[in-house]
Amino acid sequence: MMTRSKSAIAIIAMMALCMSSFGQTTAEDWLNKGVLLSNQGNYSEAINAYDRAIENDPNLTLAWAYKGKVLYAIGYYEGAIKAYDNAIQLDPKNATFWVDKGLALYDLGKDNEAIKAYDKAIKIDLRSAKAWEGKGWALYRLRNYSGALRAFDSAIKIDPKFQMAWTGRSFAYEKLGRYMDAEAASRKVLELG
Repeated sequence: MMTRSKSAIAIIAMMALCMSSFGQTTAEDWLNKGVLLSNQGNYSEAINAYDRAIENDPNLTLAWAYKGKVLYAIGYYEGAIKAYDNAIQLDPKNATFWVDKGLALYDLGKDNEAIKAYDKAIKIDLRSAKAWEGKGWALYRLRNYSGALRAFDSAIKIDPKFQMAWTGRSFAYEKLGRYMDAEAASRKVLELG
């Protein structure tokens, strides 16, 4: 008799637990909803979903990072940088967050700050072709063509099929007066097309 009543109590307790959580949306639920909405191109609703995820769990790193990506996609670079800063604060060893921040800084014309972000990413992950490529474009815009070429070369060593790094290599060669090398790099860009 005692066993049966213990089982009944356990079942009732489990049902009460399930009922109390029924209908509640967790931070992870909001995060997943944000991803779905973002993939559908519904950016304003995606931002709202990421905000709700963050309200539920301010330490949910991916909510900050994905919010940054959406803000970047709609051209709100300052907001994206703030979101990436929050993600970085929670996970400073994530090279992707630093690369994404560097891209937003670059698009704001803050090339020196972008280079610092890319350097942080490279320090974390020396094999981040995107960090090397981003650094290359920032150096190129600062007219440091030799530095840009070294960065593009590093990206290409990591990913020989990285078309944008080959494009950067071609541009840097041209600015350095190495026209034959620029032409060869341009042919590679077309080949990778």
